[in-house]
Amino acid sequence: MLNLEEYSLEYRFKRIIKEIKRIPDTEELDEVPYFTKVHDAIKEHYGSLDAYLKATNIEETLQVEQVPFPSAQQIHTMVTIAERERVIIGDEPGTRKTAAAGLAKYTIEEKLKKKVKTLVLCPSYLISNWMARLDEYHQEEPTYCVITPEDKWEDLKRAASLETDYIFVSYDLLYKEIDTSNGDKEDYELHARILAQQYAEDKKAAWDHYTRLACDYKLTAESPLENICEAIAFEEAVNTENEKKRVCDSLEKILTRNDADETTKHDFYLIADEFHNVRDHSLKKKSNAFYRLAQRARFAAFLSGTKTPDNIGDIAVVASILDNERFQTPKEFIDAVGNNPAAVRRFYVQWEKKPVLKTIDIGEEKIPETQDKAFDLNETERAVYLAIQNHPEISEAEKLLLLRYVTLDAALIDPRRYLGSPSMQKKLQAVRDEEPEAFLDLDTNRSSRYKKLEEIIGTIPEREKYIIFSKFSLGVIPILEKQLQASGENIIRVDQTVSAENKKIPLSKEEIQELKAQGIYREQKHRVDLKRSEKEALKLQGKRTLRYSQRDIAVLTAQCDPDIDGILTTYGTLREGRDLTAANHIIQLDEEYQPGVKRQAIGRAAGRSGQERQCSIYALRARATQDDGIREHVARKELIIAHAEACDERISGEDALSLAGKVKPHNEREIHPYMYTSHQLVRMILGNLSGAGISAMEALVEQGLAKLFAENYNYKWELSTSANIGRLMHMIIQKNEREYPSIIELGSGPAQIARSIERATTCVDYLEEQLEIGRRETQKLGLKITTHQGSIQDMPFITSAAYDLSLASNVLNLLTLQERAVALRENKRILKENARGIWVFPPSATDLEGGDLRIIDTLKKDFTKAGFTLDETLTGRYVVRNAIDLNTGNQIASEIKTTLIVADNTNQGIIKEGMFELKVDYSYNKGEGKQRRLLEPTQATPNTTAEVCLEFENLDTGLALKGKKPITRIEIRKLIAEGLKKGDLTDDDVREILRTLIGGKQ
Repeated sequence: MLNLEEYSLEYRFKRIIKEIKRIPDTEELDEVPYFTKVHDAIKEHYGSLDAYLKATNIEETLQVEQVPFPSAQQIHTMVTIAERERVIIGDEPGTRKTAAAGLAKYTIEEKLKKKVKTLVLCPSYLISNWMARLDEYHQEEPTYCVITPEDKWEDLKRAASLETDYIFVSYDLLYKEIDTSNGDKEDYELHARILAQQYAEDKKAAWDHYTRLACDYKLTAESPLENICEAIAFEEAVNTENEKKRVCDSLEKILTRNDADETTKHDFYLIADEFHNVRDHSLKKKSNAFYRLAQRARFAAFLSGTKTPDNIGDIAVVASILDNERFQTPKEFIDAVGNNPAAVRRFYVQWEKKPVLKTIDIGEEKIPETQDKAFDLNETERAVYLAIQNHPEISEAEKLLLLRYVTLDAALIDPRRYLGSPSMQKKLQAVRDEEPEAFLDLDTNRSSRYKKLEEIIGTIPEREKYIIFSKFSLGVIPILEKQLQASGENIIRVDQTVSAENKKIPLSKEEIQELKAQGIYREQKHRVDLKRSEKEALKLQGKRTLRYSQRDIAVLTAQCDPDIDGILTTYGTLREGRDLTAANHIIQLDEEYQPGVKRQAIGRAAGRSGQERQCSIYALRARATQDDGIREHVARKELIIAHAEACDERISGEDALSLAGKVKPHNEREIHPYMYTSHQLVRMILGNLSGAGISAMEALVEQGLAKLFAENYNYKWELSTSANIGRLMHMIIQKNEREYPSIIELGSGPAQIARSIERATTCVDYLEEQLEIGRRETQKLGLKITTHQGSIQDMPFITSAAYDLSLASNVLNLLTLQERAVALRENKRILKENARGIWVFPPSATDLEGGDLRIIDTLKKDFTKAGFTLDETLTGRYVVRNAIDLNTGNQIASEIKTTLIVADNTNQGIIKEGMFELKVDYSYNKGEGKQRRLLEPTQATPNTTAEVCLEFENLDTGLALKGKKPITRIEIRKLIAEGLKKGDLTDDDVREILRTLIGGKQ
């Protein structure tokens, strides 16, 4: 039952009329379920549709939008196609290029002084749109033929008819085989039609063909042409081996009048709409069929508002068709672009219609800026994300897909429910077996992305609709549909499972009888077969010739029904051909790394003719994930494509390879670092930070990398170099046998010392993201730390002489030489007199070739000059003497080396600029003062061991330090198994044990 109080019957009916651009009849109203509800309400209140129309005078009150046709731009397009014969029409969506391209048929016929057939190739869901637009603007009386999956033979025979003007076929149907279950009858009849077309103006040639076959069907040269052609077709069918036949083969014969010479072009007009859908440059199946047909057409218009959705490979097939002398195969075009980006410029200059129209050129609204709606993964999602990121058996290509799944809904990669390949399911099971703690709460986890989506939907005003685009359908759209419906949203789902196939509307027996009675019957079987005059004779003018597809019905419902809140779809389903102007809020659920695809999808609603409201666009992004890399990549790709399409030569060699499609998505420079293991990623960032100073830390924050760095730094932290250095410092603190009531960590990271010594400390770090993790992880240990975000060079939040022990692990080496002096002066200020400081330096900051100890010796002297008294026993270079793999308990060799300065504050000494010099391996500035990208790759091999260091030795003093051996994970699993077997442990106990492991306790 419709709610007619909020939205009146008149309002609802007018919305239907506005969408379909006509008064619907009862047949149409009863085909779309929502229309049927409106029709039922009309019958309930008025008795019938006719009575309603008379009572309301709704036809008189309708305002039909009058669009001048043809416009100056459309005339220019029509003339350009006829004059240049083969051309790309790259005008933006919404610039009304469809009608101009379709009616260019008549400028071509005027040029040739004869009739030509027009073949329209497009995605199946656009065929009805094409016919509607042509009907709307045609002054002539064209005859259409639609090739459909269920009736290929009959459709092809009608296509071969001389009177057929337009032939419509989808790209996907081109390469399909034709059913030969009825023997050769259909083939012979089609061949006869093609021959009749071939010899229509030369009957003598047909007779000569017949006589060459030396057959006797009692015909003479005076026999009707139709009979002669049927005899030729029958004879050739008898003497020809039965071969598999495809739609494209028959169309080629029809359009070339049976010319077997594949090098010759013929006078027919080919329109390839949304031609980027045919981009398989290896020329298999669909692209091969398209390639063959387009090569034979003398006139061709290639239409796309997004010529290059992702890379120049999207137009390689068309490039080879248009410029076959230079690019004999699509691959040659791709190679040419990869070697010389100027090849794109030359190609567009030669083949694209100018000017290229933008929507703003025809008075449409400018598409608004996209609002960045970033969110953080929750703890469960982050644990699963890092487990996938770091698993050695998962390739980078697989990793990119799986990480995208995790940021959508982590349950998608649960091996028990995974919908992908069995081999990937097996790998995911291996991840779960190796890191069970990461999957603890997966069953109850609620997607952070979906929560953010619901938050956005909650801000959309009443009576305004939204459309949600996702790259993924399987496992995403159905689940999200249920969740939104459960939350009260009235949602329409339109994805690949909703059929886009339009079936032809058959003529009724009464209509066929009427055609026969009026002497205009030509074996028409469907409405699409009728000419305009025949439609008028049957009173079918303005009525549809194709039934609505399920996808049409879904879109019409979303557009017309004011009770619908939103549409849920994929980028691949509704990015083309359909206006979605009822929605003025466009939500990109996930990142799409093909910029053209995203632009097309947005353009369905925003900046579109008929859009009456201000549009808003939202892009959801998971912080510190591959989403960041994809977003950065798309921005670069948009610039590359814009430069190429604008014939701009400012394209680098690296960009040219991306433009040519020779770089896999996971290898693109902005995305690839996110495929690294945590160890590699942290090493890379630290390498680029070393010696760079506070400005580099500022850049880390500005580039949005702080959270990425912090989360990866903390992954299996208890097995990291940072944790092992923390163990060393714990041993030193215990060795010293002093009491330290107050301890401060400078450059604390995720509270690395507090977690190592299991004591509350004060933590100072420049990155709030590190401190946040520190608070979270120490809370699991039952500790409450104090945190301050800021630079260790300036700590006004710390009073002077406040601490008994300061610890700075691998921090001073990140600062510049000038900053180190300032930081040590501030470090000295906050220490009590005779309080201790411990400073740790990595080998990259101190080690010189040949065992040269000059930097270490200088450091000792500088600390002494600064007023610190060195502890000669504890200061020195440390190496690991005993380490184990925590997973197995096996002893392993460790490469960890470090230098410690351990000294007491005397409140004396002088710190001058130039002191504390270190060796710095990497420079933050790279060439001409240009700021270096902090995710620029450096050499860092993945760390595959679970290393825990148990014994250290001071090489300078011979001091040996030993720590407590932790229980290994293999021992923990053994104890869990025994406890479960004996009944001493419950499932909840096991979960708590695993949670303890996550917290780093032993």
